[in-house]
Amino acid sequence: MIATSEKSQTNIRELYRNSKYPVLFKFSHPYKKLLDDELTTIRSLKYAKEHDIEIGSMGWIMLVVNEIPIPIGFVQIVSWSDKKICDMSIELLKKDVEYGQFTVNSHEEFVTGLNELTLLSGIPYANNRLTTIKRIFYLKKLACPEAIV
Repeated sequence: MIATSEKSQTNIRELYRNSKYPVLFKFSHPYKKLLDDELTTIRSLKYAKEHDIEIGSMGWIMLVVNEIPIPIGFVQIVSWSDKKICDMSIELLKKDVEYGQFTVNSHEEFVTGLNELTLLSGIPYANNRLTTIKRIFYLKKLACPEAIV
């Protein structure tokens, strides 16, 4: 897994927060879903609240490799739903984490992987459980605007 420093994450966030398109979803792996025109991403309710993301908002999806952000696409938030992890379909969870040969086969494996990713990302807690409520963002890729900021 690739973890970025807290300083570089802050710089990336500030760049996009002050841009015309402040929504930013960062990914630490080249997930298969990033190739799709329509995709989902599962985030914490805290993330959703802190970033003030609304339906219709537009922004970027980035792959962060060795602390270097690589734009993958420009997206619009089409909708979202809040669900407990245990109530999400295993198909959704698989699609959310698949990259290379990595996948999950149960809700428990998803929670374990999510907690490991949380710790590696520098977040000081990993308390996700099967009953944790997460926000599923439904995204649609759009043509990129002329300039990133």
